[in-house]
Amino acid sequence: DNSPFHTRNSYADQALDAAKWIQSRMNSLGMSSTLSSFRDDMGPNVVSVLPGKDPNLPVLVVGAHYDSRGRSSSSTTERAPGANDDGSGSSVLLELATVIADAKVQFEHTIHFHFYCGEEQGLIGSRAEARKYKADGVKLVAMLQADMVAYRKPGEPMQVGLPDRGTTPELAQYLRELVPNYVDLVVGTPNVCCSDQQSWLAEGYRAAFFFERAGPLTDPQYHAPGDLVEREGYDIEQATEIGKALLASMATLAKLV
Repeated sequence: DNSPFHTRNSYADQALDAAKWIQSRMNSLGMSSTLSSFRDDMGPNVVSVLPGKDPNLPVLVVGAHYDSRGRSSSSTTERAPGANDDGSGSSVLLELATVIADAKVQFEHTIHFHFYCGEEQGLIGSRAEARKYKADGVKLVAMLQADMVAYRKPGEPMQVGLPDRGTTPELAQYLRELVPNYVDLVVGTPNVCCSDQQSWLAEGYRAAFFFERAGPLTDPQYHAPGDLVEREGYDIEQATEIGKALLASMATLAKLV
């Protein structure tokens, strides 16, 4: 509730401030981070590179979107804390990068951490990034997206959803079988679809999506000013466990050395 960011709406000046903060944080972990602009009226994407042991192998992309919105998708003044959507996914990526840096581990494949802007206006930032990779001939192992991972409906067990819609179903199924080996979460196939992994799927890349629930979206503060950390249902422990599931997937696909 006391975040210095009133909003991270893609059109707001604070989106750029947030991007610069993420870039600084990732750089402090020893990664090479750049601001990747795609539209003059929106904040940039942040792209951070963790070099792999073999630079000739395909890249693994892990992503989240740092932009937020309230009731309006374009308001630069409406309060839009976006703690779950998608501050939770972005925080998971930042924490995983920190864990990897602190442990000084290496992967066979290079990993690109992406923090997107423009997701709330129609996947604009990730679409630009995916098209750029495709045009440059970059080969991927896969793209893994974390979007909304912290809300748990009171009374339900901790869980993670890996949908087939808007993803590569074979990859989603592989991850649904992999994840229970590492974390104690209910794993399911929710009928949700829409996040940045779709941009990569559209360019012919394999993609998967980590979501907070094995069923449909239930967060009552979705796209609302009340999307805060300090509220009923915001579960940092679940977000942590989903982060572990994502890290296990990264270690498997990028091949931990």
